[in-house]
Amino acid sequence: MQLNSPANDWAALDRAPSDLAASGSVEVREDGEWLAELATLHFELRVERKNPLVHLWSDERNLTRRVLRVKENAGDRIVLEVQRFGRAKRGAIEGLRFFVPQGISQRLRERLLAFSASLRAEIYEMREPDAAMQKIDPADAGNLESWLVPRDQLESVLRAASETITRIRAMLPSNADAIQCRAPAAANEVALTFHGMQFARWTRQGVFFGLGNSTEMLTTSNERALERLLHQLDLHRSPLATDANHALYRGAPERWLESIVLEDPAKLDALLDTRHFYSQVPALAAGDRGVLDLLGITRQGRLVVIELKASEDLQLPVQAVDYWLRVRRHQREGDFQRDGYFAGVAIDPQPPLVWLVSPGLRFHSATDTLLKYLSPEIHITRIGLAENWRRGLKIIFRQ
Repeated sequence: MQLNSPANDWAALDRAPSDLAASGSVEVREDGEWLAELATLHFELRVERKNPLVHLWSDERNLTRRVLRVKENAGDRIVLEVQRFGRAKRGAIEGLRFFVPQGISQRLRERLLAFSASLRAEIYEMREPDAAMQKIDPADAGNLESWLVPRDQLESVLRAASETITRIRAMLPSNADAIQCRAPAAANEVALTFHGMQFARWTRQGVFFGLGNSTEMLTTSNERALERLLHQLDLHRSPLATDANHALYRGAPERWLESIVLEDPAKLDALLDTRHFYSQVPALAAGDRGVLDLLGITRQGRLVVIELKASEDLQLPVQAVDYWLRVRRHQREGDFQRDGYFAGVAIDPQPPLVWLVSPGLRFHSATDTLLKYLSPEIHITRIGLAENWRRGLKIIFRQ
């Protein structure tokens, strides 16, 4: 096969592995070494900027490389010149020493609770005005700030808003199911969203609609403006939208991903008990963390912490740890049962599982290294999604 321009190279490369896989017998070699774990070929190519990323995976292994050029594509043989990510040899980390400004080591001390006991850590705070260093006890993590809103309070607010929610859904009869609602931790209002993007909120004082900070109270005289907003969302925030760069399509991707998961949690794993699935429970004092926290439970009663992220983020495992620590505390103290969560379910006392959910090519290359140093009590699974997850969840690997 003759390859001409780079654009044609990438298009041909995207087709060629599928043709190879159809033969039923494929070997993947890197620097002459046969990668037996990738004998069953699954392949995805993502073109970004000058050089695309190639992703190969199987049930046993996940491999991502940046393609520098196509050296050969001969029908039954593809040779790529690639760049690896983070392959410099590293020794084991035995100890860490942190130097931080005065008064901000609290979060650091909390997170260290989740790391392996074999990892020795020292924390020093720099005191003003003489820049003196004071050693802080890493074990003194204080109170893990989070809280639970009793479930009956949330349900009461949702019942109060139900008539308004029904009326707004009737404004878009062709796609009313895309309009969802959630009750934030404050438990005194309800957010209305379209594929996860908030466009209105119900309060006991009235309904306010609009995007971002540009909102107005809903009245009979401006209902048409709300209808126009809904039709714009329906046009541009659709899985089949033609303009993937439109602000309504690209905005709030984690919320969109959350809405898909909440619609049918079993798409992530059939073992999940779909009757009990909660967003942002417990609520964290840290505010907007850039990830979405979900809490579920398996049919066997094991709690599952689920972190959703649509883009590459080195902090994803650490943010999962933040959430896990608080869920574990509420679990130990019996708060979930007392506040009406997981009604009728016997919660397994084992530590919650952790699932990191993101498009398969969006996991940061340092994630595996970081996970090695977490406490063995924290069992983390990475769930990789296909890049076109807006059109439906398709799991391409689970590791």
